[in-house]
Amino acid sequence: MAGGEAHLGDRVARVRRLAGLTQEQVAERSGVSVDVIRKLEQHRKHSARLPTLHALAKGLGVEVTPLLGDPPAVASNGAPDTPELVELRRAVMPRWCPSRPPPCRRRKATRGC
Repeated sequence: MAGGEAHLGDRVARVRRLAGLTQEQVAERSGVSVDVIRKLEQHRKHSARLPTLHALAKGLGVEVTPLLGDPPAVASNGAPDTPELVELRRAVMPRWCPSRPPPCRRRKATRGC
């Protein structure tokens, strides 16, 4: 994975720092214990259940995808993609950006964003 963020804890720490939050603030906002957050960021815990990932994402103000990382670069025929194709795919795929708000998701047609 690019950027040396192959570990879940590295991705959590990066997004947390970009959001300008402490581990304690993320714990309060997400309902996930600060101990779990610390263990993830210190690589003492290597995974988290899906509900925990969703809670962390909510506490960080992001979708869960930045915490999951990039999908593996494998073509539908099973052959690995070339590095050029991986870079092209990353360039055209929408990604979370901390400088702009997440896209609006309308739940009911009568409600505005």
